[in-house]
Order: sequence, then C-alpha cells, then structure tokens
Amino acid sequence: MRNIIRFPSSSAQVRREAAAWLVRLDGLDGAALSPQLESELRGWLAADSRHAQAVVDMAQLWDAMDCLSVLAELFPAAAPPPQRPAWRWMLYPGAVAGLASLAVVLTVYLLLFPREEVAAPHTVATHSSPQELVYRTGIGEQSEAVLADGSTMALNTDSEVRVSYSKRERTLYLTRGEAFFTVAKNAHVPFVVHAGRGKVRALGTAFSVWVKQGVTEVMVQEGTVAVEVGAVAMPPSPSASPLVEVETGRKSVTLGVGGSADYADTLQNVSQLSPEHLERRLAWREGKWLFTGETLEEVVREVSRYTLTDITIVDPRIADLRIGGYFDIGKLDEFLSVLQDGFGVSVTSVNDGLIQLSALDTSVAP
Repeated sequence: MRNIIRFPSSSAQVRREAAAWLVRLDGLDGAALSPQLESELRGWLAADSRHAQAVVDMAQLWDAMDCLSVLAELFPAAAPPPQRPAWRWMLYPGAVAGLASLAVVLTVYLLLFPREEVAAPHTVATHSSPQELVYRTGIGEQSEAVLADGSTMALNTDSEVRVSYSKRERTLYLTRGEAFFTVAKNAHVPFVVHAGRGKVRALGTAFSVWVKQGVTEVMVQEGTVAVEVGAVAMPPSPSASPLVEVETGRKSVTLGVGGSADYADTLQNVSQLSPEHLERRLAWREGKWLFTGETLEEVVREVSRYTLTDITIVDPRIADLRIGGYFDIGKLDEFLSVLQDGFGVSVTSVNDGLIQLSALDTSVAP
C-alpha cells in the first residue's frame, strides 16, 4: 500500500510543536493523561488556530489506516467514518480513561507516518507488510519531515523520496531531486538510501544525496556513510584525506565529515570538502542560495531548479561573469535585481515564462 504525502502548509515550527505533542502523549505508554498535561495541551491548541490544524493535517492520514476516532473530542473534523466500528474508542467529556487510550493509537501513527521532531523511539516499525510512503516537493518547494524512527528528512525543490521501513532495514528511495537526512541511531536496523545506480548506508549520521542528470552526489556533514555502486573507477589514493577511504574490494567508498563523492555506473570525484564549501553546498537547507564566485552560467543553472521561468543567457560574453552573494531561495525578482544593479547584467522579461540576460551595455566584459 502506498500513501503519497504532500507536506502540510503549516509553518515548520508549528508542525514541529504539533509532532512534539504527539510524541509527548505517546510517551505516556498507556497511562492516563494527567489534568495538568491536558490543560497544557488545550492551552497550546488555544494559543494559535494553526496548532489544531497542524495536528488535524496529520490526523487526516489516520483515516486511511482505520484508526482515528480517539481524537473525536479534541478534533471533531478528524473523526472516522461511521463504518469500521472495530477501531472506535468512545470519548466522553472528562473521561480520563478514554483519553489514556490516545497513546495506544498514537504509537500506531508514529510508527507508520512521519512526525516533525523530538527523540527517536527505541524501535522501528514492525508491521509485517510495510506501507510505502511517498514524499514529494514541487518546483520551488522545500519541506521537512520526521520519519517513524525519529530520523529527519529535508527535501529540496522538485524531489521525491519513497520510504519503506521494516524490522530489518530502514529503506528509502530517492527517485529524483535532493534530500538531506539526519539519521537516528539504531545499530540493529541499517538506514539505506537507494539513489541512481547505487546506495548510501548509514547508522547515525547527517548527509545529503542529490540525483542530477544521471549522476548521484553524496556529501557528509556528520558521521560516516558507505557508498556502494557497481564498480570503483579509481584505486585508493595515498594522498587522500583519512576521512575518505576507498574500498576497492567491496567496490565502495567510506566518507567521513566533509567527504563527497559522485557516482553513475562507477565512483568518481571522491574528495574532501572544506567547511566553507560544504556550507555553501548545503545552504538550501536554510532557504538560501550562497554563491562565492561561480560563473553566471552556473548560477543560472542552480537558480533555474527552483522556478518554472526559463532564464536564458543570450549574451555569451557574460556567461563567465563571476557572481557572489547570499540570496533568499524563491525570491527571483530580488535576485535578478541584484544581477542588474550589482553585476551589470541586463534583465529582460520577454513574457511571463521567459527572462533573457545580456550585458547592460557594450562595455561590460566578463
């Protein structure tokens, strides 16, 4: 069974708080909800109208799993359909025992669906037929989710990840785009991301994977990962950083902090990135474009990933113009304004879907 998850429209902070509440209740482990905790929950719900909506957005997924009715008191809109009585818990005002059963259902939810924050539970989903969840972002969209084991996943523009957890392996498939994973430690259940013609295996680490034009790029921010493909293109280099270990026998490469590797049919471009380079490459996680001297051609290629507008360099003399700056992702008009005012680039809007770049005057040279 497959569920396609469109990320909720609520802010990331609100979603994190909502998820934290779900996990806090899950931690009761069947115990009664105390009057103080119930009071705090109702206070949080009353503080902002988005709070209830954020939980309802998640709870709506439960309907497909036949396990929603315990939220009927706090979230009437999320009540289950009248059929399927086997999954109903009746909640009456002031019925503490009914509220206590919320933790049981939350456990089911947290194992099967993503949540937004907090510590990982001690176990991974153990259902015999894992449900596949599909996470997607459109062009220009970015979002985050917390997976069933407490790992977090951030998706960049136009990306898709399929998640299928089992007792033996936390399996993810990056079918397109770019994702950053912060992995919850579990030595008994490997975390494996399949992308392109290879896979990336980690136990407790933070790393990114980007599938682009037939090539997959892996970068490590924390811990170590093992990248495995069909063959290894190069022998171990004696001058390589100790954080990068090429294992030709296993046809893989082990990357440490700052380690980077590309692969298609074979491993290639195994390198050690400086902290500054790594920060620049992962700036998208902060909603930024960070350029430090890339050519205009390279910059336009990157910016174009986030918009349906066709940005074309029609004057070849400016293709190699070096660009530097810190820009907000998605604010295309501001970016183009800086190109024109700060770098001597003429920006011409031909129509709603086409922008042409040329030299501002004939004296401009790259």
